[in-house]
Amino acid sequence: MCRIAFPRAGHLCPIGGGVHAHRYRITISGGLTETYREVFGDFHIEPNGSNTTLTGELDQSGLYGALNRIQALGLELVELVRLADHTS
Repeated sequence: MCRIAFPRAGHLCPIGGGVHAHRYRITISGGLTETYREVFGDFHIEPNGSNTTLTGELDQSGLYGALNRIQALGLELVELVRLADHTS
């Protein structure tokens, strides 16, 4: 298991492992209190009408972790979208 993170490079395990990070947009129903905003501090948080959009770069473990946070807080998941990867 690789423990070194290089999120800017797009992967978490540069030597083997094949674990890549991707950009995701997660939409949840309603707004976020200041406390909930702190829980999702690793995301770009943006109000979107009656919903809130969380955008961030996550590997698969991070994605499941974010979904677990949403569920544990009793928030309603509206949409999950994997965004196109950035090319430099």
